[in-house]
Amino acid sequence: DENNKIVVKSVERDPITFTLKGSGTEESPYIINNYQQWKEATTKVKQDVYFKLNTDIDFSGKPYYAFGTAGNYLVATLDGGYHKIYNIVINGTNYAGISGYNNGGTIKGLNVENIKVNSQNNYIGGIVGYNASGNVIGINIDGEVNGNTVIGGAVGALTVGTVNEVNV
Repeated sequence: DENNKIVVKSVERDPITFTLKGSGTEESPYIINNYQQWKEATTKVKQDVYFKLNTDIDFSGKPYYAFGTAGNYLVATLDGGYHKIYNIVINGTNYAGISGYNNGGTIKGLNVENIKVNSQNNYIGGIVGYNASGNVIGINIDGEVNGNTVIGGAVGALTVGTVNEVNV
């Protein structure tokens, strides 16, 4: 919301239209060009689709929409194309990060600058709070991550999956 608090909404009550170009495959990914399209993309992360960031995105003063949560976990691929997302503020929840909960998805080729993750809860990471079986590859991250237990600069908890080429 406008106070940088995570708000759980229902797409039934608050529908988000999906207008991203592409077909969601690696050969023809859904293209993310701006903040609004990032927000749209977060509605499809539980599907086995492919997203590609096409430009840098500044989140200054904007609510952050996670690329996967405990209730809407990441299965998709987010290919950052080595673009950057920056000035992100995430406050107070379990499973917090760029993706709160990765369950078979992939986040790769992403630069994250000036991220602030603040939570008094568990499973907190700059990129992924809880990596159940996903992949985190080729990430550069700079910022602050604070939480209660199971905290990491890049990944809070890793059960199965890979974390490679990550610079914190």
